[in-house]
Amino acid sequence: ALTQRRLSLQQWLAESFIVRDSTGKVADLNLLGSEAEVFNTWIYFEIKLEKPISKYTLENSLFLELPHGRQVNTVQLKTGKTLRTLHFTRNHSRFQL
Repeated sequence: ALTQRRLSLQQWLAESFIVRDSTGKVADLNLLGSEAEVFNTWIYFEIKLEKPISKYTLENSLFLELPHGRQVNTVQLKTGKTLRTLHFTRNHSRFQL
């Protein structure tokens, strides 16, 4: 059951959390794990990039379709020793990395 749940989470992420290079090629996500509480969920994964990170965009639409429209997704992007925090909303769901 855990494997099926993890697989469905990975599939859901692949549709809602997309990293693309400058040619439009989508990078694969490797799900490491997740934690959930009533109002917060943490999802841990890694992405191996073939090009410098500045050549990629990140699209995050997780829960942004909710009717109240106040959903904010916070992503902490770690590359080497650098940590960057991105905030995604319905009106700003894509960042150039």
